[in-house]
Amino acid sequence: QLTPGHVLGAGGSGYLTGVSQIMSGAGHICTLKTDGTVWCWGGNYYGQLGINNTTNQLVPVQTFFP
Repeated sequence: QLTPGHVLGAGGSGYLTGVSQIMSGAGHICTLKTDGTVWCWGGNYYGQLGINNTTNQLVPVQTFFP
């Protein structure tokens, strides 16, 4: 069972704020922030985080979807 909690911010500093939407996939989560940016973290085995690599991310990173 999962327990809701705060999400660390970029680089593991502070907390992720300004989130307007949350999307989840199989092993990863993405958020849309109120400023229009998208931040994702979790499994990235096939590049699903949109960060131009396949490195898993433990904290949110800004994604760059075309």
